[in-house]
Order: sequence, then C-alpha cells, then structure tokens
Amino acid sequence: GCQPCPKKCALCKHYLREAKTFTSPKTSQSFKIKSHIDCNTKNIIYLILDLKCESIFYIGYTTDCMAVRWRNHKSHIKKGIKSCELASHFAQLSESTHQIDKSSQAVFTSQLSEHIAVVLIESVKPKSGFDIETTLKEREDFWQG
Repeated sequence: GCQPCPKKCALCKHYLREAKTFTSPKTSQSFKIKSHIDCNTKNIIYLILDLKCESIFYIGYTTDCMAVRWRNHKSHIKKGIKSCELASHFAQLSESTHQIDKSSQAVFTSQLSEHIAVVLIESVKPKSGFDIETTLKEREDFWQG
C-alpha cells in the first residue's frame, strides 16, 4: 500500500494519505494498491485529491521519486506557475477557494495540507520492449479513464 517514509518527510507528514486501497474519483470503483509505495519509490502513478473542490483530482506519473515531484508541484502552486492542470487550477482559484497564505513556508505548508491529499497508487515496471516513460504514460492514461 501507500505508506509514509520512515523519516516522515514534509510530503508524508502533511499530505500523504496512507492507504491499502483507493477509490477512483472518476468511476467510484475501489482498487487495491498492490505494491509497497512511499515517497522514495521511483516510476509511480499518483493521485492528488483537491479537498476543497471535491470533483477535482489530478492523476500524474513520475520517473523520479514522489518526494522530488511533490516539491515541484508545491513550488509551482506557491509561485502560481501553471505547469500542469493542478497548478493551473490552484492559480485560477488563488483569490477564492484556494486562497493560501504564502508569507512563510510553514504557514503555506500547513494551509496547503488542508487543500490537498496525495495517494501513491501504482509502482510501474517497464513493459517488455518499451521504455519506462511509455509504460508510465500508458498507466496514467488508464487511471485517468
């Protein structure tokens, strides 16, 4: 399942939702998380839930570990860089639903944790004859429906 790292890093402490299963926000179908996955696992598919706009969710993949990918997401949300659907959504609603105090890292982290939950849903191995990026994109497409 999806588990926090032993060090309880900022991602695991504030945003990661520990889970053995997750429910697809698109289909409402429940799925088992088959591998042990934490923020240091590379080549994963992840789900980010918007806790304020319940119909909004983001499914992505990373060849890096989630700790690194999350730092990018968090930085782009804080700076208003519209690098993906998640950051764009937060930028569009930064004066209303997703108004978050950015005056200090601690305050931003605390407030953002009330807006977002992260679930690591699949650890991906490359399919025979394909590179990992192709396989990850295929699995991301599957989970996005």
